[in-house]
Amino acid sequence: MKIKVNSDIIKSLTPCEDRLVNYLNHYNKLNFDILEFLALDKITTEDKVWVSVRLMPKELVAAFAVDCASRASTYAAQVVLKSSTYAAHAVSHASYAASYAAKAASLASYADRAASYADLAAYDAAYAADLAAYDAAYAQGASDTLTAATADTASAEERELQLKSIAQLIETLDGHA
Repeated sequence: MKIKVNSDIIKSLTPCEDRLVNYLNHYNKLNFDILEFLALDKITTEDKVWVSVRLMPKELVAAFAVDCASRASTYAAQVVLKSSTYAAHAVSHASYAASYAAKAASLASYADRAASYADLAAYDAAYAADLAAYDAAYAQGASDTLTAATADTASAEERELQLKSIAQLIETLDGHA
């Protein structure tokens, strides 16, 4: 099973104007499968996740949401071990990601809602990584600039892991199709 991505499919998802304009400016007449789409360099990782969770089969969306929540919880737990004073915030945000993942799994039969919850779980996983890194750096007395850079790096790394997770799920599906 190949999941196709092109301008008509993107338009049918009714993305925000910025997402659509960016895609049309760079890739208007081109057709991709989802794995090729994930490798495009002029589409943000957030937009790749947003599109992917709306096109993937509901079973993969649920698996992806659970994966995001699991990573967020793991990341927060690691920070708790390093810095218990400020890590409570990270744990709280990881629990939001876990909650969204659970909703995505329970609503897997409702593809649109599952995609939205998976997208929120992915966002919260990245946010939890961002917040946990910020809290850890802050707890260590880092400067504001270093703290922000550490958090941004953690969030970006989480988003890249999410793209890899989506690709692996789709490759697994393609291998069994």
